[in-house]
Amino acid sequence: MATKSWRDEDVLHFIRAKEEGGLWTANHSVMVDQEFWGYVNATTAASPLAEHPRAVFAEATRCAWINGEPGFINGDRLEDNRTGSARDKPVYTDGRDFCSARYRATQAATLLAELAECAARAHFPVTTNPCGEITLYVTGGYCVIGDFAPLLACPIPLDAVTPGRHAPELAEQWDARVRDSVRLGVRFLLRANRMDALYGQEVARTNRIGIGPTGLHEWAWLRFGLDFHDMLDEEHAAPFWQAVCELSTIAKAEANAYAQETGTARPVTVTTVKPAGTTSKLFGLTEGAHLPARRQYLRWVQFKGVRREDGVWEHGADPLLRTYESKGYPVRSLRSFPGMSVVGFPTVPLIQRLGMGERVLTAPEATPEEQYRWLSLLEKYWIGAEQGNQVSYTLKIYTDRHDLESFRAMVAQNQPKVRCCAVLPSRADSDLGYEYLPEEEVSPSRFAAITAKIKDDNVREVVDWAHLQCASGACPL
Repeated sequence: MATKSWRDEDVLHFIRAKEEGGLWTANHSVMVDQEFWGYVNATTAASPLAEHPRAVFAEATRCAWINGEPGFINGDRLEDNRTGSARDKPVYTDGRDFCSARYRATQAATLLAELAECAARAHFPVTTNPCGEITLYVTGGYCVIGDFAPLLACPIPLDAVTPGRHAPELAEQWDARVRDSVRLGVRFLLRANRMDALYGQEVARTNRIGIGPTGLHEWAWLRFGLDFHDMLDEEHAAPFWQAVCELSTIAKAEANAYAQETGTARPVTVTTVKPAGTTSKLFGLTEGAHLPARRQYLRWVQFKGVRREDGVWEHGADPLLRTYESKGYPVRSLRSFPGMSVVGFPTVPLIQRLGMGERVLTAPEATPEEQYRWLSLLEKYWIGAEQGNQVSYTLKIYTDRHDLESFRAMVAQNQPKVRCCAVLPSRADSDLGYEYLPEEEVSPSRFAAITAKIKDDNVREVVDWAHLQCASGACPL
């Protein structure tokens, strides 16, 4: 994560780095605070200083509306900035905080010491990691993170659960298993912090970790009978939010107790919500705090070919590729990546098979304002006022629905209320110019046609689901 303070005179050049430098993978954000938003929203008294922050906001939103960069990080809302622990960090002139007994950075010790001195004078001494879920000191640190899936703690098969209606003993057993998973997860992460590491002094100083839930929407539905819109009603969804708050309290209490038990520092941060893209895919769950991106789709997975002695790539050299092709999976060779092929795996998220029906809401169907509200509730009940990191969240803005001015108004109104939120421009009718994307949404009828050609017992549940949808008239062939 590259960040720069809004107060810097050359921040406008930094804002245009992705656009002007061809850095299509750039991940950079402007560090802002309530003073900045006061100027942007004209809640701060008129001042000659107002022209600069307003120019920063105008240019940042212009670029972000095109390619998603830069984002805004509310540096004054980060944990370290509020408690002052970052500013209390000792500055070593010999670079000792960039080494350990086993790992050394001796050749760069002088340069690193200068970096530490600059960081100590910085207006924002902490930032986030690239995914936005962990607060880190600007000179470096580690993302020691993990997630738990409360849905999977259900002690009976999911298809035997009536959403929101449980016998008291089932509810108590389910909740107890979730609480235990949080306690264990915290201990696992703190044990990882005891390993030797290059940033060993920073780890010892903060003992920072981040544990967070994934599959939130499935859990809210089966355990509490709530859909996304229900959860935005704080009063109606009080049992859900009380459970989230209780788990947050348990995580922090366990972290503090275990740190005391092991003779390590009280963790500066404990709770987070990470993207959870990989772990959630293992179980078909919604990822971290995100809504389901789509109802049914092809997940395209790359398979590498073999390069012959004459330098020519052979597609399909991987025996697994031929196996999948013989079973009827869609296979494509890539022009832009010589030797690579992709296999499309029909995927139906678990949330589609829990009896929600029309109450399933995908990310494109939720308004940006609703998603900002969702983030603020997660920050309130899970992240908490103390020992919290951030919620990693990417909010897609469909530029065919929102013009630049409405985008600016939305960001100005909502971004000051949360710690971090990435905004990604998209179009519902665009493939963004890539030869393929990892996930391709397909219509129910095409999905059923694709699955009908696949002869593989390992995906029988998905195939049966597609045929059932067609039989019910939901996706006529």
